[in-house]
Amino acid sequence: EPPAEPGDSLPPAMLRVIRRCLEKQPDERFQSARDLAFAIENSTQVSGVQPPSEAQRAPTGSRRALWPALLLVGVIGLAAGWFLRGGEQPVLGEPPKVRRLTVSGSDRQPSASPDGRMVAFTSARDGTPRVWLKQLAGGGEQPLTDGPDISPHFSPDGSTILFLREEGARLAVYRQALVGGQPRKLVEDATEICWAPDGRRFAFLRALTDGARRLTEVRVADAQQGGDGTLAYSVERALYGLRWSPDGKRLSAVETSVTGNAANLALILIDPEGGLHERNLEDQPVPLSPALWLDPDTVVMARAGSLLGDQGDPLSRVVRRDLRSGKETTLFWTRNLFPTQGIRIDFVEFDVVGPGTLVFHQTDVRQHLRLAPIGLSVVSNELAGGGEGRDRQPVFSPDGRSVLFSSNRSGNLDLWRLDLASGSTQQITDDAAQDWDPGFTPDGRSIVWSSDRGGNLEIWMADVDGSNARQITRDGVDAENPTITADGTWIVYWSANPEKFGVWKIRPDGSEATRLAPGAYMQPEVSPDGRYASYVAIETNLLSNTVRVLDVDSGEVLPFTIEVPTPLNAPGIIMGRVRWLPDGSAIAYVGMDEQGRTGIYAQDFVPGRDTSGSRRKIAGFSPDYVSESFGISPDGKQIVVAGIRRSFRLMLAENVPGITAPARRR
Repeated sequence: EPPAEPGDSLPPAMLRVIRRCLEKQPDERFQSARDLAFAIENSTQVSGVQPPSEAQRAPTGSRRALWPALLLVGVIGLAAGWFLRGGEQPVLGEPPKVRRLTVSGSDRQPSASPDGRMVAFTSARDGTPRVWLKQLAGGGEQPLTDGPDISPHFSPDGSTILFLREEGARLAVYRQALVGGQPRKLVEDATEICWAPDGRRFAFLRALTDGARRLTEVRVADAQQGGDGTLAYSVERALYGLRWSPDGKRLSAVETSVTGNAANLALILIDPEGGLHERNLEDQPVPLSPALWLDPDTVVMARAGSLLGDQGDPLSRVVRRDLRSGKETTLFWTRNLFPTQGIRIDFVEFDVVGPGTLVFHQTDVRQHLRLAPIGLSVVSNELAGGGEGRDRQPVFSPDGRSVLFSSNRSGNLDLWRLDLASGSTQQITDDAAQDWDPGFTPDGRSIVWSSDRGGNLEIWMADVDGSNARQITRDGVDAENPTITADGTWIVYWSANPEKFGVWKIRPDGSEATRLAPGAYMQPEVSPDGRYASYVAIETNLLSNTVRVLDVDSGEVLPFTIEVPTPLNAPGIIMGRVRWLPDGSAIAYVGMDEQGRTGIYAQDFVPGRDTSGSRRKIAGFSPDYVSESFGISPDGKQIVVAGIRRSFRLMLAENVPGITAPARRR
């Protein structure tokens, strides 16, 4: 008989489990004891209902044996798995299958329609980032917007797309119907968006600059009228991955440092009405993806395999998290979710297509070193053997005979040295931790770099062969990008510690740590004479970065800037390591030209003067790769450029346990 009867005491979620067990077609039933066990657990815990009391469990009629029989099936399956796997976990069913959905090499940020029939996504396959639509059944693809646009989101009824459009140096929120109509601007100056589940409102992030402070606001606006809306939450840190819970009661976001690779991320839950918030997940040692809501108490997230994301080529873990208990269950493992290569935070995004199916994007990155004379616009002479790894952050030795760089070619992120005469490479560090961003002391006898050997990134120093390694800084959160003055008396670096933001200097023995410039600044580089240090100010509220210069002795910021635009079609990092020309007359940096190609520019350094007219190309600007970091030889005649080849693709993960229905709506 049907399990649902008048006065039935079983929870509705459990009734759905029973009905699925009784389906006439085998394919419609649970395919493994593990899936059944998960469904039983989900029906009593995730939905918030408790198992029936003793009185409620009193059997009636022909249903007398049904409830205990079902539990017995689940227990038998769990027990068998426990026995066969030595008490570790239940027997696994068919594992999730991950396959490629698009092949253009520039597709990311997927959003599934409510009916699961199509996916909206960002693609720059024709040179301009815009919103595209893909039919999942037939595979057809076509552009929806003119661009430059990113970050599409389907409305809860599936009729409209919300997206971000580049306007000058900022992003604006637009909406456009799938059929007919023109795009309509709703909000100016936003960095992220998400729909409310009622479809009448949306939330957005706005980044603000207040002197040296960087703020992020969460605002809620009307989906028809737009405007600045109401302020729901503000924090003096960076937020990303804004998502709305299906019941409309909470917003989620990942809170992190404004800059850097600080291991203090948190998943926060925000009341969109009252601004109250809680930290559901704090002090995380690795990058996190945005939370995809499955129901009001459950989300799907990805965790990077290391503090530096994919730099060391680790596997990332996709998990289902119960927000009430904090319990996490691994759904599957995969690669290329946290490339840490982008002018803005570059995170993986998930959405539910249908039962057991997720859509997300991966970013594949390969990076090689190339050597050429300065002044040759395209650098093509590949060094160090190429391959599929990431060779980057090159720096010449003081004698110009070798190049030190970071690489994951060993399977771990370490420092390597390339002998330019012979072409041979030598591994310098081999610690299990991650070592990167190297530099030489002026005499060439020692090296400095940033390492997470102590659990977070700190500045380390060693002999030139990697021996006698010792920790220099005690930042406690994130110290990076060391560079040394000409006399060897100071190491200049930057901190992403929220209590210590800015550019610092410290003695090689670890004493006299002094902050030179407070603020969200990074990538310091000391001038050849040791008097000045250039650094990069990240303008989180603008599509641009700014190179500035300070006096190393006094910390005084000089009246000199280089503005570096970072438009949506910028194909890689536009802030890479800033370097000085050997005579100190100019500063070199990564920028993008009129054709959308990145390369190395040089601009004369004259405090108090606008020298933008002296801006000139010195390397890179190839159609085959994206210029990122670079090193200049001591004689100023050669340059080594780390060129990136990067591709984005949409992926489908099928047969994922616990993904029962589309989440409505982000």
